[in-house]
Amino acid sequence: MFKTIKNWRISWFLASRSILRGSKGTLALTILVMALSFINIIFMASLIFSMMTTMEQSFRQQALGDIVITPEDATEISFQDQDASSIGLTEKKQDYNPKYIYDRDSVQEKLLSIPGVLATTAHYVANANFVYDPENDGENEEKGAWSVKSINPEKEMTVTGIHNKMVSGKYLEANDRDYIMVGRDISGGFGSPYVEESLGGIQVGDKVKLIFGNGVQREYTIKGIFATKNMLADMTAFLSEKEMESILGAKNMASEILVRVENPGQERLYIEKIEGLGISDLKMKSWQDFLASSASFTDSFMVINLILSGIGLIVAGAIIFIVIYINVVNKRKQIAILKAIGMEAKIIVNSYVLQSMFYAVIGISLGLLFIYGFVIPYFLANPMNLPTGDTSITANPDTLVTAAISLISVAILAGFFPAWMVSRGQILDAMRGE
Repeated sequence: MFKTIKNWRISWFLASRSILRGSKGTLALTILVMALSFINIIFMASLIFSMMTTMEQSFRQQALGDIVITPEDATEISFQDQDASSIGLTEKKQDYNPKYIYDRDSVQEKLLSIPGVLATTAHYVANANFVYDPENDGENEEKGAWSVKSINPEKEMTVTGIHNKMVSGKYLEANDRDYIMVGRDISGGFGSPYVEESLGGIQVGDKVKLIFGNGVQREYTIKGIFATKNMLADMTAFLSEKEMESILGAKNMASEILVRVENPGQERLYIEKIEGLGISDLKMKSWQDFLASSASFTDSFMVINLILSGIGLIVAGAIIFIVIYINVVNKRKQIAILKAIGMEAKIIVNSYVLQSMFYAVIGISLGLLFIYGFVIPYFLANPMNLPTGDTSITANPDTLVTAAISLISVAILAGFFPAWMVSRGQILDAMRGE
């Protein structure tokens, strides 16, 4: 044990002498490469992590809540062909069949009786064909089919944050019967990526005709337009609950109920509690269940991150290998002398391993200083305007640890092999420069 400690002390002495007496330019460049490699790994991983987090939170906060409750036997059926052809749309559209959660108010009261359930909001859901005639002349009409939901504005504000995403006009009120609120992907403005499929730039105050699957046709004035950067929300229109009930001929029912809970991440526990209420014919999903289809999207980004991180590690390892290799080649005679006076080869090899670790540790330290001192504060103050939403960079502690361990491991290997190759040579050959 004592001998091992002594050997490592000697190795560190040799490593420190080599660092202090070596080229300061080479030292600075090597550390800079280590820092940049670490920053590259962390930045890309953090960007992808932040994008996924932003997207997930957007679905949770703007569209789904924490838990979505629907009727057990709710399925999808097609609009009748004549409903579509009546406005010049020949393709079949999808709509929910008339299956509802009955006695909506009672169900919501029971849900709120569960400790930890903060709020609920209920929606009627239907699809409708939209017709926008900007000149009111029956020509150059803009048409499309989108989802329409009902809202109770007061309850909706406690579950979703759409009221904070209004970009034009005003939020719906409970007694609005002649007004509709639409997402930007329906309106076609405010940076929507779906302009060609939209209503061509419809604005607050314009009128739009809706034709529902049951044949009801009504005209509404656009009261407000919202932009959440969440496709599920931005391709939705909202009517007041009273108006939707008059269209569907329903009362005190719902197509879905969204639930907001106190402890996100424990949705499964709350679902079990809801099931314990004994309310029959309900189907419950957490917001994570709805995002399961996005797993391939996330996996693709993770593969890209692994490739870029791998390239960064290879570059860092190559730089250290070259630096250490040149160093040991230039010191072959010194290494031979040390071996001739009885120093073990592993002590010499360990000195170069420690030297490589020094480069990596200092580089990681500078990288962390740059990330926490500049990158994170900058992007918190200036979020990136991405299709998934306004995204700030946040560093995941697990990513930091993994990146640091990976870079140090690469540095150790890159320092070990050139030193090992040279130190195993014959002493006399090394002293002759062969």
